[in-house]
Amino acid sequence: MFKPPAAKRRQGGVTLIETLIALLLVSGGLLALVQMQMLGLRTATSATLRDQAVLQANDMLERIRANPLAIETDNYVVGFGELPAPGTIHGDDIRAWKTAVASVLAGGDGAIARSGRLYTVSVRWDESWDADLEGGLAQVELRTEL
Repeated sequence: MFKPPAAKRRQGGVTLIETLIALLLVSGGLLALVQMQMLGLRTATSATLRDQAVLQANDMLERIRANPLAIETDNYVVGFGELPAPGTIHGDDIRAWKTAVASVLAGGDGAIARSGRLYTVSVRWDESWDADLEGGLAQVELRTEL
């Protein structure tokens, strides 16, 4: 029986090295897909929280518009961490608004500033899970002239 020389033999199959390289390339691609999914989830969550904050700030502006007697006064001015006394329309509005902000947004709080007829409503919340956000607090501000 005649055997061809080793140089002329054809390889039949895949070597272990080729299999390991293919596995490494596929694993790298799958890891990249997982990272993209995680980034998309983080971005979507952040956008949802920001949307909720804008809705809450807009709610407070509508409450201020609904009480025209208080527009020309500083009755609606309140800082972060402050609560007005209950029993007045503006006090009850602010207390209800701050309660809603805290229930919708983790660590959520709101503040209202006034300069003449220009009102600025700020809402901030805890986004410490987002490593890209310095200080862990996110904030939105809505300004309007009433």
